[in-house]
Amino acid sequence: MAESSERSAAAGWGGDIWQLYRRGDDTVTVLATLWDTDQDAREFRAALPRPMRRTAPRHHDAVVVVTGDAGNRAGALAREALRALHP
Repeated sequence: MAESSERSAAAGWGGDIWQLYRRGDDTVTVLATLWDTDQDAREFRAALPRPMRRTAPRHHDAVVVVTGDAGNRAGALAREALRALHP
């Protein structure tokens, strides 16, 4: 990613929280981000590498990124994190 697009993607960041889950050698990280505007959230998600976007849903001003060994549960984890941000 080019430096100017990195700055653009980070502009409007409103905060985040991350959690690490571990079972044996398997780990999963859930990063829940909040942005100042819906547009800021769209720009952040668009700046993610394409494969990561599959497990990075956006809802209004929030984007959740799931990485690691989540397998077919990545989507469910991301949706639950979004629900916690926007009940």
